[in-house]
Amino acid sequence: MIKLASFLSVVAALSIAPLAHADFEISVDGTNCNLTASASPNGTAVCSAVTTPSDVNISVLSLTGEQSPSFSQELGSTLLIQNDSASTQTITIDLADSNFSSPVTPPSIYDASGLTVDPTTGIGSVSLTSCVDQANGLVPPSGTFCASPAPGEASANGSLAFSGPGTQSNTTFGVITSLSAPFSLSQEITVTLSAGANLNVTSSQVLNPVPEPAAVLLLGTLLLGVGTLARKRITTKI
Repeated sequence: MIKLASFLSVVAALSIAPLAHADFEISVDGTNCNLTASASPNGTAVCSAVTTPSDVNISVLSLTGEQSPSFSQELGSTLLIQNDSASTQTITIDLADSNFSSPVTPPSIYDASGLTVDPTTGIGSVSLTSCVDQANGLVPPSGTFCASPAPGEASANGSLAFSGPGTQSNTTFGVITSLSAPFSLSQEITVTLSAGANLNVTSSQVLNPVPEPAAVLLLGTLLLGVGTLARKRITTKI
């Protein structure tokens, strides 16, 4: 009986263990990398020493997810992307974190997508597309990037071209009017590098509720009251 109980406990542990990692997904050119991760949506997944068939190497590729009752965010980061081939190469990095439960509508939600590129050598470009997926899906090869309708809408950051050192960044904003739990956040990053080029890329996606009219009115009233009080004090001193 003891042996049977031990066997069942091992089987249960093996069946549960993959689930703790299945909610994050990181892939490069459609191939999953081995993840070290905690259960999503909160936590960090890390891929180390990623090498593509085209000889583009990524030292560390990480994905961090975080949520609270008032916001959700997904942050992607590379330590170093290096093109070790003799020609220009393009790679696609897909990141996904599922099982977010907040914020949901109403009220509407602000969606901010950010991209930062920090090159050292070479020339190239980087583009980012962020997605809020109502189907709570993952990215290739397990799923299809941003395949879900409504909202399932992609926020595309403009392509950032680089030539030698010099940090560049951009941010796009959108408004989601319909979103329920659970949902996933995903990002697709396309990087083109000349031979020998290297750089670091950071991406972000942040969801925040749009302030309700009553809250905006209350804040406006508070600011008006503070301003009136300040004017009275200045008049009194004069």
